[in-house]
Amino acid sequence: MLLIIDLHFSILIKKLTMKRQIVLLISLLFILGCGDDEPVNDNQQISDELFTVSGMVSINDTPIDEADVTLERISSNTIYNTQTDASGEFSIDVLAGSYEITVNKAFADGTLVFFRYEAEVDENIHTESIALPEPVTLSEPPNGHTDGFTLNWSESTSTDFLEYKLYTHTTPDIDENTGTLIYTGTSITDTSFLVSENLVPLDTYYYRVFVIDTTGETAGSNVVEVTIDNSLPSLVNVSGNVFVGTNLSEGVEVQFDKISDNTSYATTTNQSGEFSIANVQAGDYTMSVQKTLPDNSFSVRVSETSITQSIFYDDLTLDTPINLPEPGFVSGNTVRLDWSQSTANDFQEYSIYMGNTADVNETTGTLIHTESAVSNTQFDATGLTLSETYFFRVYARNSTAIISGSNILEVTAQETNFVLNGDFEGNASGIPTNWAIFPTIGALNQGDGITVVDNESYEGNNSLYMQPLNPMPGTALIETGLSHEIGINFFEPNATYKVSFYMKYNTTSDMYPNSFQSYFFNSDNSGDNDGGFSSVSTFPDNDTWQYYEYNIYMLTVATTGSYHLSFEIFADTANTGFQFWIDNVKIVRVN
Repeated sequence: MLLIIDLHFSILIKKLTMKRQIVLLISLLFILGCGDDEPVNDNQQISDELFTVSGMVSINDTPIDEADVTLERISSNTIYNTQTDASGEFSIDVLAGSYEITVNKAFADGTLVFFRYEAEVDENIHTESIALPEPVTLSEPPNGHTDGFTLNWSESTSTDFLEYKLYTHTTPDIDENTGTLIYTGTSITDTSFLVSENLVPLDTYYYRVFVIDTTGETAGSNVVEVTIDNSLPSLVNVSGNVFVGTNLSEGVEVQFDKISDNTSYATTTNQSGEFSIANVQAGDYTMSVQKTLPDNSFSVRVSETSITQSIFYDDLTLDTPINLPEPGFVSGNTVRLDWSQSTANDFQEYSIYMGNTADVNETTGTLIHTESAVSNTQFDATGLTLSETYFFRVYARNSTAIISGSNILEVTAQETNFVLNGDFEGNASGIPTNWAIFPTIGALNQGDGITVVDNESYEGNNSLYMQPLNPMPGTALIETGLSHEIGINFFEPNATYKVSFYMKYNTTSDMYPNSFQSYFFNSDNSGDNDGGFSSVSTFPDNDTWQYYEYNIYMLTVATTGSYHLSFEIFADTANTGFQFWIDNVKIVRVN
């Protein structure tokens, strides 16, 4: 047994009397002698055998070189140090025992990673991967003010995220031991904190964010320095009023987004068109002002503004949102879009988008037309498929962005019949709705013999029944008929229209009229069109529905009066024993 006597112990012996020295030495030898007879416990054995502790350190599967690895023997405070190589690997030989192993890496940008764990070394140990969390980056804030500023950091990429911890200190040497904890966030997306307490003007503070994962691994951000500056007010009041067109408007959304971070303030205007936001941080902002109507049409303005003191905006004006009404013309594969004119002084162009879903916009839709003339507010969307439903939206732009958007218009491509009640289903008897009786030459009572009936039809339930009347004495000709009035706004120049109908004829005495005629004409003889007339002199067999059509080419459109479609029967007085039925009367545009 090795005996080591401490220097302080030998001095103590010298101070004793000789007799006492002898007694003390005899006692000591007795004690040591007894110790030699005791067996040594296995846990007290000291072995000189070395074991290798090794491993690989990484962040997001990227090896970390020059990371400090420290092994501290718990029982004896013996410390072993090494560093990882270029492959992130480390290896060190140590005596057997219980160790606290620390892995630490400080980066040039001031961020660091840190991990501490305990291990029992009684054999060679290799840790395949010590995966450390990636440090977050703490953004440089503007100079702080006595009533607060916001710190923002990047979101952690750790898959084992547990929490953020934000520390402050009065020197740059800030960690979990030296700093004061001021915020703990348990959501990985909570990446900002408003610092507002215990701030002294002109003092400097330091801040660092630590990411801790579920395994206890820690990553520290860079250190940010903030000097409290009270030369300007840091929190101010922002207010104003908003016009839409020339009127103050309620419900306008007003939002300020700080350019330097993700601080945001939002409100809406009141009934007087006014808004107010208190305690806004001074700084540079992106200001968004938007009015959205119930039909989802909107107008918007986005601009940058600098807020250094309380401010009132008295010149915020939005354009009237564009209105896209139901189309006045839908025929076959064409839809005519008409929209309200933009009121913007800085208008640059309209853009029209089409899509197959109700959420059509500049991203989901297809751009089908642009127009740079502000007064050109009409466009024919062609190439549509019959029975397919389409959605349209019109945007107005200035040189930099969208400033107004219309409501979304839903249209199903189909033939548009300009004849109202052309199927005569509008009433069960009498003179058909939307039609007018012609004066009947030689008839006793005008309008007799023309009525809607519900016992004959080509389609549906009803049809128009026509029969010449008994003539007045001494007359030689009977003319009877009716017409349908159509507004001139339904027609376009240089376009072709088709008139079509079904007719059925019956006679009980082999009598036939002189002719059955259909006319298309303008009441003021205005406009210029080719066609517009059809005369039937050969009649179908009894009780057989026959299809008829004729085209009208509209060279120019009438500017006065209205257009009329008529059906007339001309007959000799002797030929009144016949009947006509008419159904499915249409006028449609064909090109």
